Amino acid sequence: MVIRPYRADDLAPLEQIVHKLHPKWFDANALINIPIDIQLGNSFVAEDSNEVKGFIVISSLEGVVWINWLAVDPQYHGKSIGTELLKHVEEKLKQLGVHELRVDTVVEQSPPDGTYDKTIQFYLKHGFRLIEKKEQKKYKDFKYRRGVLVKVVSQKGEVN
Repeated sequence: MVIRPYRADDLAPLEQIVHKLHPKWFDANALINIPIDIQLGNSFVAEDSNEVKGFIVISSLEGVVWINWLAVDPQYHGKSIGTELLKHVEEKLKQLGVHELRVDTVVEQSPPDGTYDKTIQFYLKHGFRLIEKKEQKKYKDFKYRRGVLVKVVSQKGEVN
């Protein structure tokens, strides 16, 4: 498994991954926004045997770094690809002396169908902690609540 920076020729396979995750994890807006964010953000790709298996997009505003998107082809879920993408980004952030990494994602859902339960479990397992829950919203018969999770990746002022 190689984690490397995004290249323009990665866009088509990344879009295929996004479509495979629609509508369970990504809505119609994500189908439009993710390709734009991949091209404009700081994006990394997980590749194995010349096949793109996942990606992560991060961005920063005034030194606060966010995971915009983290996605793995569903046929490779549970194979540590998301973990490897996350580790890669954390190492980059440590080198820069970035203190925290944040993500805004669904933290509660009703009825539970296992999608975002796995997402929140992934982040908690990797040392993130929930710091904010947002207002509950409804989409069709699905109720959900987004939240912000944060992970300390280096001590303040520490640069590796």
